[in-house]
Amino acid sequence: MRLHSLLLLPPILLLGVAPAPAQSGGRLLQRHRGAQAGDECGRGLAVVGDVDGDGAADYALGIPRADPYARTDAGVVEIRSGADGRLLRSLIGQAAGDWLGSALAAPGDLDRDGVPDLVAGAGNASGHAGSVLAWSGDDGRLLWRVDGAASLDRLGDALAPVPDLDGDGVTEILAGAPGADPNGVLNAGTAWLLSGATGAVLTVFAGSGANDKFGSALAAVGDFDGDGAADLAVGAPYADRGLANTGRVEVFSGAGGALLAAFDGPSEEARFGYAIAGLDDLDGDGVPELLVGAPNAGLAPGAAWVLSGRTGAPLYQHFEGRSHAFGQRVAACGDLDGDGLADYLVGIPYWDDKEKQLASCGRVILFSAGDGRKLWELTGAGSGDTLGDALAAGDLDGDGRAELLLGAPFADPGGRTHGGRVDCWRFDHEPILRPSAGAVSLAAGGTIEFELQFPLGEAGCSYALLASRAGPGPNFFRGAYLPLTPDPLFWKMEDGRYPTAFQDPRGTLDLLARAEAKLAVPPGSTLKRPGPLWLTAVSFRPNGGGAGFVARAVRIDLLP
Repeated sequence: MRLHSLLLLPPILLLGVAPAPAQSGGRLLQRHRGAQAGDECGRGLAVVGDVDGDGAADYALGIPRADPYARTDAGVVEIRSGADGRLLRSLIGQAAGDWLGSALAAPGDLDRDGVPDLVAGAGNASGHAGSVLAWSGDDGRLLWRVDGAASLDRLGDALAPVPDLDGDGVTEILAGAPGADPNGVLNAGTAWLLSGATGAVLTVFAGSGANDKFGSALAAVGDFDGDGAADLAVGAPYADRGLANTGRVEVFSGAGGALLAAFDGPSEEARFGYAIAGLDDLDGDGVPELLVGAPNAGLAPGAAWVLSGRTGAPLYQHFEGRSHAFGQRVAACGDLDGDGLADYLVGIPYWDDKEKQLASCGRVILFSAGDGRKLWELTGAGSGDTLGDALAAGDLDGDGRAELLLGAPFADPGGRTHGGRVDCWRFDHEPILRPSAGAVSLAAGGTIEFELQFPLGEAGCSYALLASRAGPGPNFFRGAYLPLTPDPLFWKMEDGRYPTAFQDPRGTLDLLARAEAKLAVPPGSTLKRPGPLWLTAVSFRPNGGGAGFVARAVRIDLLP
């Protein structure tokens, strides 16, 4: 078993990031609002697959505080068309107080009828013992139900689909019961591995410390031990490892249940492991990585880490000094920037937009898995929205790129307090630095023109072109990851001392968030040695704010 510990918040995390615009670089496709006050529409989200046979994946919304048929807080799950958002089917909580839909999982076809099915958690059901229910996507019938073992277990508070482990060809379900008392240890928590076909309990994993709340977050994380089976990550955000509530994530073998690795939080009250997602192998060592949120790290702002699955070392670390509950939700979302690696979302539901005087409006940030850059962000529209308290992603239109489902369960649509809202967004583009050529001769001379295009929310912001001969990064700089390795040229340009060959390397983005720059090399240039030159473009926020968006690095060859 590998034990990894983040003993301290790395100093790099102390750098702040300026506030975000309300939206940039994305397009709203659908919006769903809770029908009644207190519904909390959007507490659970999942992309289900093609239920109605139109070729587009469909999606599910959890509305756990809805009151169907006068059953107070029984909850409702709506399955909606990915093509146009229309309601396809409603699944109804079976008793008042169940809170059906507080967690959702999309396991694919459980009953082998060719139609994807859906699993929903009802953590309040059965006297707060909790329940997990599997429903047919074809006709909405209940396929199976599993109830928690004892009152207050809260089975179903967290769910994750797991690729088939028992050899029957059907996806399994990992279900958390963070309030369970295994071996008499109060609130230590458990996680149940359930057969997707029947709901039978295959394995129960147990927390070890009182009030650990093991099972609060779950994920299938790929094959950590190389045995060909998917492995399982379980968060225990209130685990004490020398200090109170540091939090822990444990990774178990999907094949045999053995503990493979443990990751401990960085500081007291960090609540590391409150949210978890599995990512691709980003560092090329053959082991997938782990995305972990710690919404109380830094004594309130929160943080999220991408950790090496093999060593536990942070590959990327994200933090914003003005945030509240940064990392309370995380999710993988497929490759959106075209680098072949699945990117990821971080939800910050209690983020405050101080410029607009919106408290707890929430915020969601999309990051590149390839180099840690921020690709896109969205801020909640109203105080108390808590945008980002639920996240899901999937390809709804068949173009090979995921759309983003973002929950704001405490939004007040139409004045309906805590009715909740779900927005479906398409990420349109990342910041672009586009050169007109890939090489220029120092002897013959020539000009390379650069087109800069940033998300529209950056219009009017300043920009800078930066370069390095040392190669691509990533490197953390002024609150953002830059895809350059710092060298003397980089630091000179950062200080505003540009080689004379650069024209308009700094300026202000126009109303469409665009700009142009040039590298004009005269014949017989005295520029230093030939070789590759890597460049990026960065936007900067007004009033001395930090880096905003960063373009992917491009390579220019300086030929003899």
